[in-house]
Amino acid sequence: MKDYLGSIRITVDQNNEITNGQDYLPLGSIFREYNIASSNEKYDFTEKERDTETGLNYFGARYYDSDLGRWTSVDP
Repeated sequence: MKDYLGSIRITVDQNNEITNGQDYLPLGSIFREYNIASSNEKYDFTEKERDTETGLNYFGARYYDSDLGRWTSVDP
């Protein structure tokens, strides 16, 4: 299930039981994470892919650092 920004807040299994959930701070950092079951979900804040090595969100042309609330490069 997603919030109004498209961020994934809750994931459910095929039986509609909650398996994982995330709460976000205003700039996209994960505030709280609920890991009820193992998940390979790599999309989270605004449904963008989070790089597991750097912790940055990939927005197609550049990366966003949610801890700083800034892009890592200038507009393309």
